[in-house]
Amino acid sequence: MKKDVIKRILYVLGALMLGYIVVSSDWIKIWGHLKSTPLRAIMLLMYFQCITMLLINIQWKSLAGEIKDNISFIDIVLMNAKGNIVDSLTPGVKMGGEVWRIIALKNRAKISLADAAMIVGLQKTVSLLSFLLLTLVSLIWFSLNLGRDYKYHIYLFAGGTAVFFVILVALILFSLKPNTIIKVLEKIIKSSKTKEKIRNTLKKYSQKLRGLFKNKRLFFSQMALGIFIWSFYAFKLQVLMKSFNIYLDYISVAAITFIAYVMGMIPLLPGGIGSFESCMILLLKMTGIALEMAAVIAIVFRTITFWFEFILSGLILILANMAIFSRGDNNVKIQV
Repeated sequence: MKKDVIKRILYVLGALMLGYIVVSSDWIKIWGHLKSTPLRAIMLLMYFQCITMLLINIQWKSLAGEIKDNISFIDIVLMNAKGNIVDSLTPGVKMGGEVWRIIALKNRAKISLADAAMIVGLQKTVSLLSFLLLTLVSLIWFSLNLGRDYKYHIYLFAGGTAVFFVILVALILFSLKPNTIIKVLEKIIKSSKTKEKIRNTLKKYSQKLRGLFKNKRLFFSQMALGIFIWSFYAFKLQVLMKSFNIYLDYISVAAITFIAYVMGMIPLLPGGIGSFESCMILLLKMTGIALEMAAVIAIVFRTITFWFEFILSGLILILANMAIFSRGDNNVKIQV
């Protein structure tokens, strides 16, 4: 019951943010700003997004090697391409994409479902830990610089970050102590074979996660890569803003980026569409940028980092199966 109430509150907040922007904006100005977006900046941001996707796949490959050493880089790229497509169709935290990544990796790399789940779990743990660290720093910076004028906004952002923090910490603690999860699942699942598989998977995942934390070189190198990947998103936003002759310090831009991504986890629409853009627009407006310009920046940034990645992932899957299409064999299933 409480979860339903929280969800409804989040839906209302997201809808109010989006509604405020739609009603308050001058859409003629927005269209004018959109048409004036430099093509050079868009091409540069697309190039940067390709680099981002490459780095993410490198991180996946590195962590996958801790579980299985026979997984190729192509396996990782195709798995993520399919996951990105599903991410775009699922709301909020996008768990649907992770489920499909597990299935795609299992089928493509010919590994067990348990090993595929552990690879996905390890990567998400590292990625979210680095993201959480950056978000907390951003929230502190925003509170110190804009807390007096926008204290209610800060409360909202802090609340969203706190929920994200609690969920992540809880997941890690449960993963490190698998017996707690096993006891709960044993009450729900009746099949003894299924119970045994889950028990073995959770215990193995717990061992791998502990090993990741104990191996300081591996842990800090992966955290550094994760921080760089997330920070690169802020750099892309800053490049976009400079193309409109808007100069804001990198720390402010980073704070806007990370807080917007946290609020984008509100499941208002698939992929966090709406809640992400609304939050970024309001954050940009808080720094003194006109609402219409802020809307254009958010729309272009999201187009590059979300829709361009979606399209590119689709092209990767099509090219990977071009041989099947060229043969005209309609009975052959696409191998992802």
